[in-house]
Amino acid sequence: MRRVFLSHYVLGICVRVAKSYLDGHWYASSQTSGWFVSNPADLDSCLAHVMSAGRETAGRAVDAAERAFPRLRESSYEDRARWMRRLVEIVRTSTDEFAAIITAETGKTIAESLAEVGATVRDAEYQ
Repeated sequence: MRRVFLSHYVLGICVRVAKSYLDGHWYASSQTSGWFVSNPADLDSCLAHVMSAGRETAGRAVDAAERAFPRLRESSYEDRARWMRRLVEIVRTSTDEFAAIITAETGKTIAESLAEVGATVRDAEYQ
């Protein structure tokens, strides 16, 4: 699984900076504003510093969507189903990682987070 975060050290504390994934590439934001994501069980810890995307990143996202839409529009049901099955497989094989992220961000127990990831997989398989 690709990592979304880059580690930076600020005043001796590791701050993970989120990037945007657009059109097959990771982009750092040129914005200086953003927000911190805290662990609800330890509000002094910072899980990530999420940067605001800004106009440039939003423009890239719109351009990428416009380029991708014709392929999606012309794709068959079988192709879209295959893409969904691939997504389900990625989530299924990364269940523990997703559950750990959910637990850290929301304060849920690991059992609740595992159940949430499992429900997501089942819902996507049903579609």
